[in-house]
Amino acid sequence: MCNYFVHQCLLQDPLFANQLHDRYFDLRNTILSTSYLNHYIDSIQTLVDEAQVRHYTKWDILGKNVGTPEMETPPTTYAGEVTKLKTWIDVRITYLDKAIAKMYTPGISTVQNVNGSYSLRVFPNSATDFVYVEDVSAIEFIKVYNTMGQLVMDYKADGAYSIRLNVAELPSDIYMIQVKNQNNTLTTTKLLKR
Repeated sequence: MCNYFVHQCLLQDPLFANQLHDRYFDLRNTILSTSYLNHYIDSIQTLVDEAQVRHYTKWDILGKNVGTPEMETPPTTYAGEVTKLKTWIDVRITYLDKAIAKMYTPGISTVQNVNGSYSLRVFPNSATDFVYVEDVSAIEFIKVYNTMGQLVMDYKADGAYSIRLNVAELPSDIYMIQVKNQNNTLTTTKLLKR
């Protein structure tokens, strides 16, 4: 169900999808770059070089399928296993690059805090009985989703800038609050309900 929540709620929010896109490609230039990942694998390969000999002496599994059948023939050397891992990571990263690039929606800014001012505040966070939702623009509606992606609260704000929501009846959990203001800005944030 968590997968459903992520796909149906979070990734449908263009701001969230753009922030995910931007963060992912920032990391692709640093710790998720292919050269960094290969360098890291090489450093581990060097570190465990003596141990891998003992491992494969004790467990004779090189060149054998020992789990789910592979599409290709398993490598018969430790160096082959390392190359196979690097190839798998490269294929997966290439897939993610393409999939995450498609998430981007042009024209939606991922910057929420401009010149030290806030665009949306939800407080207190964590909450027990009530929570205030405030925006710098008039609020049209507030929707609250549980971790299953189910809409548990739908509040029409009618242009108020500050709304007091009664959350006392909600079970203790983490919720996603989605706010749309009259500037057509859709913002999603988390709420911890105690």
